[in-house]
Amino acid sequence: HILQTQTRKLPLDDDIDLVKISESHALDRFSGADLASLVREAAKEALQEGTEDHCVEKIQMRHFRAAIRSVAPSVSKKEKLRYEHMQKRSRARAISALEDEEEGSMANLNEEGANLSKSQGTLKEGGGTPEASQANNSNGNSSEVKESDEGTTMVIS
Repeated sequence: HILQTQTRKLPLDDDIDLVKISESHALDRFSGADLASLVREAAKEALQEGTEDHCVEKIQMRHFRAAIRSVAPSVSKKEKLRYEHMQKRSRARAISALEDEEEGSMANLNEEGANLSKSQGTLKEGGGTPEASQANNSNGNSSEVKESDEGTTMVIS
């Protein structure tokens, strides 16, 4: 993404593959600033290649290859290893947090399911809370009204 951002206003030849460039092992220890410097150097290579009679219109892959040879990474091997170690620890914490959250969600779903099953069984059996009562609606049909544990009223015709 950094290379795309840095090159968005530059004329790039069709042979440029920014993904391939970014995945190059030559750029393993390049920081974002190093990548910006690489792009500037590739543009400079293209400009220097031009002559008074001929102007290079687009930056080509050969310009990036030359730039890679001249721009050095600023991240040391030790810093890179330290960063990778921090990344692994961070990922492990994130995975653990997601697993804990998932276990908590499953426990809540199981508890809600058990409560629902209990309340459905109670209603089917005609039991329920002591608040159960019989009532006649306007058509003269009998309905049973029961109050659930949550305090809401359920009507079963």
